[in-house]
Amino acid sequence: MPRDWKKIETDYMGGNLSYAKIAEKWGVSVRQVEEHGRKNHWTEKRREFRGKVAARAEQKAIDKKASREAEKLARLDEAAGLMLEGIARALREDPEQLRRHKRKDGEIILDMLNGGNAAALAKALETLAGVIRDANGLPGRLDKERITDMRARRKLERQKAGLDRKDEDGGGVVLLPPEKENLQGLGNCIRCGSCLRACPMHLAPMELYALARKGRYRQAVEREGALNCIECGSCAYECPAKLPLAQMIRVAKRAGR
Repeated sequence: MPRDWKKIETDYMGGNLSYAKIAEKWGVSVRQVEEHGRKNHWTEKRREFRGKVAARAEQKAIDKKASREAEKLARLDEAAGLMLEGIARALREDPEQLRRHKRKDGEIILDMLNGGNAAALAKALETLAGVIRDANGLPGRLDKERITDMRARRKLERQKAGLDRKDEDGGGVVLLPPEKENLQGLGNCIRCGSCLRACPMHLAPMELYALARKGRYRQAVEREGALNCIECGSCAYECPAKLPLAQMIRVAKRAGR
């Protein structure tokens, strides 16, 4: 009885059955399954199919996270606006409040600012600034200091490793082999540090991206710790330049082993 090997192949690719189990399920010999699998590259097709399924699931998770983050940012932006409006309204309605001082026998208006009232306003403004910063994805003072320190350290490491030396003719051109030419069309990092803050493994995705673009995969693995990347996609999600950071790091991991 002739068998529909296309259906058998589809069954193998879409499940976790071994050749032996497939043979038992479809009533054919293991040898026949092995021959068809080898001839039609079933193993490679199953691996590719699973990769596509995983990629779709990852993209779906990213889209879901993006939707949640968008809603969160909208609420934060609304809260920031309400806070600012409330502070401005309070100052308009009572312009003397920063100089008002309460005593047991009543209130008096000082000739100078009341330290406690001014401190309370400063705290409110600081909180408001934090809300606005979070709503717009802007780095705070500590974030900026960390980014500056990280850039300085990376620059020193690059200088020690000789990565900042240009060719003798001053061109500084990086020649890639034919199979890497498709990487040339990728965008440039704007060095904002968003990916640095987003990385749960405390890596420097922008440096890994730069090394991957130049084909320096071994340096990405050995010096920048590319293998520690868990490929969560946080860096790519936060990147305002929309660079394929996670994909490039994955390339570096595979090629630099």
